[in-house]
Amino acid sequence: MTPRPMLDNRPEWLAPLSDPRNEMILSAAFDVFVEKGLDGATMADVAARARISKETLYNRFDSKEGLFYALLAWGARRQPAALEAMERGEIADPLVALRELARESLRMFLKPEGIAVFRMVMHVADRMPEVARVFDEYSCGRTCVLMDRIAPALAKARIVAYDDVRDFHDVFMGLLRGHRVHCVSLGIEPIPDDEQIVRDADRAVDRLLALFPAKSAARGR
Repeated sequence: MTPRPMLDNRPEWLAPLSDPRNEMILSAAFDVFVEKGLDGATMADVAARARISKETLYNRFDSKEGLFYALLAWGARRQPAALEAMERGEIADPLVALRELARESLRMFLKPEGIAVFRMVMHVADRMPEVARVFDEYSCGRTCVLMDRIAPALAKARIVAYDDVRDFHDVFMGLLRGHRVHCVSLGIEPIPDDEQIVRDADRAVDRLLALFPAKSAARGR
């Protein structure tokens, strides 16, 4: 099997790499990992799929784990402008920011490539805990970093109230990932279209606001 023509058929959300050879190698690595699993794949498999020598591969990536981490970094490079602004601390309206974060995070969780990587990681998590940790950092961890900026802004605007920001984060993530993400990850349900993703994200935000109402918190003090 030859590598997928990622250079000609790159998903819109996936930012191009400055080195086309690295992009070709990572595309081949993704295919091999999906086909053989992260633990079953070898660097030789990746080199053969990319049609390069093992020496060339090792000159660019020091290990199979390094290849996987580079794949995660590649997938996380491009973010919508609204989320990039949040990372810089520019939050004009925290409620709008929360809804945008929910929608973009759910889109990320439900990308076909994201589902495939999640399944790979779950298969090796007990044997390769560092791989699982890095995957979490590039997926849920990035959402939590943004929530660290949004949650205080929501509280300051008296939109929500909470005693423990970690609890606020945990409930948000639980509502967002929900049963649909669970079923899609297991292959029980198909990946929903974007309209459904937006509805699910907005419903998660509405439920979060209902669970942490500012007025109720104020009466409880």
